[in-house]
Amino acid sequence: MVEGIIDRIRKEVRLDPLVIATGGLARTIAAETQKIHVIDENLTLEGLRIIYERNLPDPVKPRSAEHTPLRDGQ
Repeated sequence: MVEGIIDRIRKEVRLDPLVIATGGLARTIAAETQKIHVIDENLTLEGLRIIYERNLPDPVKPRSAEHTPLRDGQ
């Protein structure tokens, strides 16, 4: 299924895009195909962290410990 999606996207854009597998099952799926170039299990979570941090008010003054932003995998 993954290979079919990748093939259809390649045909549509007429390019050979870099394919990145993300999420907890990324390694399992990537092990079954040669069409995945990079595995980054935390890419989506890292992106969400960046969006969260960019939307924090300046200066950051958390109201309590439960509102303290996570940094560098804490």
